[in-house]
Amino acid sequence: MGYILTMENSERRLPQVYWLPLIHFAVCIIAMSGLVVPRLQPLGILMMFVNIADFPISFVAFALSFHHDALAWIRMLIVGTLWWYMLGRAAQFLHSLRRKR
Repeated sequence: MGYILTMENSERRLPQVYWLPLIHFAVCIIAMSGLVVPRLQPLGILMMFVNIADFPISFVAFALSFHHDALAWIRMLIVGTLWWYMLGRAAQFLHSLRRKR
């Protein structure tokens, strides 16, 4: 219990590597709610921006969307979120290499 009360602020914050995947995940969920719930239909346009932001990943999802919309969306959600996580890890790795110099 004492450890929790004496933790520094930096230990309580979410690491920066998780911010981009969380934003991607949230935008995908919001966009899909716009495509599923009729009153939130204007939010569905966010999926276009997600497709542009996930450029290399979105090719497969685009091909899947002609016959399997749900599978394309699930793939975009999972693989796109992993893509942003890997980009965050790569940036973190490059930053640590630059710090060592």
